[in-house]
Amino acid sequence: MGLFKEKTPSYEDETTKAFTNKLEMLQKRSRNVESRCTALNNFTPSVSRMMHSQIEKLKSSNNKMQKQLSADCSSLAWLTEQKACQEVDTNETEDTQEEWLTAITHDKQERVNRLERLAEEFQYGIMERRK
Repeated sequence: MGLFKEKTPSYEDETTKAFTNKLEMLQKRSRNVESRCTALNNFTPSVSRMMHSQIEKLKSSNNKMQKQLSADCSSLAWLTEQKACQEVDTNETEDTQEEWLTAITHDKQERVNRLERLAEEFQYGIMERRK
C-alpha cells in the first residue's frame, strides 16, 4: 500500500458538463411549472366561469365589442397567472423569462464560437493553399 492515494481519472468532458447543466435547468423549469400549475388549478373554477360568460358575450356582440372583450379576456388571464404566482410567493414569470434569455444568449454564444472556429479554419486553409 502506497503513501499516496491514486487519483481516479475524471471522464467528464465539456459535452457531459453541458448536458448535465441543461438537464438541471430543465428539472428546475419543470419544478417551477409544476408549482405554477398547482396554484393555477386553485383559480380554475372561478376563472372558467368568468371566461365562459365572456365567451357568451363575444358570441352575441358586434366587432368592436368583441375586440374589447377579447382584450378583457387576455388581461384576465394575465392577472390570474400573476395571482397564482403570488400565491406561490414568487414571480416565476420573471425567473422564466430570465432563464429563457440566458439560454438564448448561451445558444447564440455557441454559434458565434462555432463561426469563429470555422472562420479560423477557413483562413488557415487559404493560407495553406497560398504556400
